[in-house]
Amino acid sequence: MRRLEYQTINDLEPYSIEYAKWNYSIVLFGDSTTYGQGLEEEDRLHNIIDTVYPVINTAYIAESNEHIFKKFIDAVYKHGLPRAVIVGYSSPFREALVENNTIKSVGHWNKPDMDKETMLSRTGDIIKSIRLMTKNSPCILKEWTVFIQSDYYREQGVYNLPFEDYAKDGKHPGPKTIRTLSNWIGNV
Repeated sequence: MRRLEYQTINDLEPYSIEYAKWNYSIVLFGDSTTYGQGLEEEDRLHNIIDTVYPVINTAYIAESNEHIFKKFIDAVYKHGLPRAVIVGYSSPFREALVENNTIKSVGHWNKPDMDKETMLSRTGDIIKSIRLMTKNSPCILKEWTVFIQSDYYREQGVYNLPFEDYAKDGKHPGPKTIRTLSNWIGNV
């Protein structure tokens, strides 16, 4: 299995991962919303989830569903399934550009020649694959998104998180919205 390296944006570092606690952790995968961009540290999802277990946040700003899936596959291949996987899906219209095992572009939106049906199909395959890998296991899977402009995610059975407020950057969900998400996730 190849290991992908990731570029960082605006000098924002990815969260460190404690693999020694992986098997009994709650692991978050996602993009800037899951990362907590624009929020104070105490308002970020990984700090407010109702759990007694360690929470690992693998999310990073502007990641596509392909980034999320590559991280998920790599982590599960090496460490097995954790106690719970919480996926905050990104826009289906982002893609990961890889060159020499390095993600060369995060936040890259689809090329003009890539049709929407293809991008939606890829996201559907990612959703199905994560569900298949966690099926018939004790691993809890929770899936959500803030990208609710269409009914696509709802049709896939993914929770659609509406914005109730905004983070200080004016673009990302605010503390109240993230608290609603934490309440939806429940005790894990």
